[in-house]
Amino acid sequence: MNLLPGVKHLTYTPQPFAVPTTWVVQSNPLSKAASDELKRIVKLQLATSMAHLRFVLNANLGKEGYVLTIDPSGVSIEHATPNGAFYAIKTLKQLLIQYPSRLPGCVITDEPELPVRGYLLDISRNKIPTMATLMGIADLLADLKYNHFELYVEGFSFKYPGFDALYGPHDTPLTLNEFMRLQRYCAARMIDLVPNHNGLGHMSAWLALPAYKDLAVMEEGMYMWGAHRAPSTVNPLDPRSLNLVKAYTTPVLKASKSHYFHLNLDEPYELGHGKTEAKANEVGVGRIYLDYLKELVSHVAAHKKTALVWGDILNQYPELLGELPKNMVFVDWGYDADYPFETSLKRIAETGVRFMAAPGTSTWNSLLGRTTDMVENIANACAAVKHHGGEGVLLTDWGDAGHPQPFAASWLPLALCAQQSWSTREGAMHNATAYLNTILIQDANAMIGSLVADLGRYDRYQRTPKPNATDLMTLFYQAYSQTPSFAEHLKNHRFGEPEINGLMLREIKDWRLRLKLVKSKNSAQRPQLKALGESIDLFETLILTYRALHQDTPSRLRRKTLKKLANEWPIRIRRFRTQWLRANRISQLDDTVGTFERIADHLQTIADAD
Repeated sequence: MNLLPGVKHLTYTPQPFAVPTTWVVQSNPLSKAASDELKRIVKLQLATSMAHLRFVLNANLGKEGYVLTIDPSGVSIEHATPNGAFYAIKTLKQLLIQYPSRLPGCVITDEPELPVRGYLLDISRNKIPTMATLMGIADLLADLKYNHFELYVEGFSFKYPGFDALYGPHDTPLTLNEFMRLQRYCAARMIDLVPNHNGLGHMSAWLALPAYKDLAVMEEGMYMWGAHRAPSTVNPLDPRSLNLVKAYTTPVLKASKSHYFHLNLDEPYELGHGKTEAKANEVGVGRIYLDYLKELVSHVAAHKKTALVWGDILNQYPELLGELPKNMVFVDWGYDADYPFETSLKRIAETGVRFMAAPGTSTWNSLLGRTTDMVENIANACAAVKHHGGEGVLLTDWGDAGHPQPFAASWLPLALCAQQSWSTREGAMHNATAYLNTILIQDANAMIGSLVADLGRYDRYQRTPKPNATDLMTLFYQAYSQTPSFAEHLKNHRFGEPEINGLMLREIKDWRLRLKLVKSKNSAQRPQLKALGESIDLFETLILTYRALHQDTPSRLRRKTLKKLANEWPIRIRRFRTQWLRANRISQLDDTVGTFERIADHLQTIADAD
C-alpha cells in the first residue's frame, strides 16, 4: 500500500471490502464537499442506512484529522470538519486506484503536522496558465492535501480593475473574475487561494511606463551582476508609491475570501541608493523598509487579512525584527541545500512573529530541476518549521528567464513537500517517487518517478555547485538578456568538453528510452508527459550547442554539429510553441521563444562564417 502523504497510523485488519459498482453513502451536514469529491471518483447514491460508506461526526478529532475504517461492511469516515472528511476521501481515492476491486481491511488515523501546506506558482514571467491548467493544478494540490495556493503576480499578468489603459488588445492576463472562479473551485477542494501581488521590488513593468517612471528609486536603473538592470524598485519615500500599490491591490483584497494576502516586498535592489540614499544615510535602509512594510501591512489588515512578507530584507536587519507587526507572517525563502532555515527561523520565532518557510521546486534556472538541492531544501524547511512552531511551508515554483521548464519537472518536489509538510517519516523520497508511479501517472512499468528524479541530477557534471541554478543557464541567460558576446562565455564551458558532453548525450538517450517505457493509465497527465519529452529534446539541443561552441571541438565535428543544430532548432522552437499553447495563454511566449531564436541565429552566423 502506497499512500502520500503517508498517514500517521495504519493498522491492517483481516477482512477486505468488496468494492461495489455503485456506492451507497450515508452523509451528514459536514460531509458535502467530501461527497462531491467522491462523486468525481465513483458512482454513488445517498442513503440513510445500509450504506457502503458512512460519514460519522467525531468532535474529538482535529480540524483536518480523520479516522478511515475499512471492514467487510464497508467504509467508515470519522471527522469533525468538512476538511477532515475531504482528506479521508483523498486517502480513499489512492486506495481505490491501487485496489479497485477489493479494499484491504484497515484502520487509518491521520492528521497533518503543519497547518499550512502551500504552493506558489509564478505566472509573471511570460507563462500564464489557462483556466483549465490552473484547475488541473488545483486538483493535483488537493490530491496531495495542500491547502494553500498562490499565483505570484508582478507587472501585468493580472488585469487590475481601473487600470484598463495599461493593457493591449493581445494581452492575456488573469482577470479578477477568473481569480474569483478559481477561488470557488479551490474552496470546494479545501484550498485557500491566496492573492499574491508585489509592491516594492519587482516593479519593472510599472516603472517602464511613462506615467510611473518617476516613482523609481533610480530612474536610469543600475548595474548589477555585471549587467545593466532596468529600474525595478518603487521609491518607498514617495507617498505616490504607496498609493499606487493600495490602488491596484484593493479590488483583489475586496474580492478575496482568504485570510491571507501576500505582499512580497522582496529584492528591492535599488533601496539605499538614488532617491533613497540621503534618507538611508540618516536612518538606515532597514528603517526605510520597515516603515513602508508597516504601512502596507496596515492596508491589508484594514481588509481583515493577514499580510505575508518575504524575509530576505528583514533577515539583513535582525535588530529590527522585534519591531515587526504581530499581524503579519514572515516568510523565509531559500532555495539551496545549505540554506540555514534552522538558524533564521529560530531567530524569528524568538520575536513572537508568525512565520513560514519557503523552499523551492528547484526547477527554474535549470529546465529539468536540481534534485539534490530540492530534496534537502524541502526537508530542511519542513523540519525547521516544525521544530520552531511555524505556521507551515510555501513551496515556490518560479519562472526565471521566461519560464521554459515543463510543469512535469515540478511533480516530484510537489509530492515530496506534500509528504514532508503533512507527516515526518522515513523514506520520504521513495514514497514520493512511488506516488508518481502508482497514483499520479499510474505507470504500469513504474518508470516515471525515478526518471524525473534523474532528470534533475545532470548538475553533477558541473565543477562546482551553482546557487539557485545550474550551469545550463549560462547559455540561456546570456541569450535571454541579449548579451552580444554570450558565446564567448561558453568556449571553455564544462558541458562542451568532449568527455563530459559525451556522457551527457548518452544519459539523454537513456532518459528517452525510459520515457518510452512509461505506460500511463491516467490520460489527464499524458500531455504533461509529452511536454516532458519535448523538454528532454530541447535539453539535448542545448547540450549540442555547448559542444558546437566549445574551443576544443574539432572543425569537422563543429561543422557537423552546426549543420545538425540548424535543422533541430526550428523544430524545437515550433514544438515548444505548440506545447506552451496547449496549457498556457499566449502571453509573452514570443519573449521566451526569442531566447531560443537568438541562440539559433548565432549558431547560423558561426556556420555561415565557417
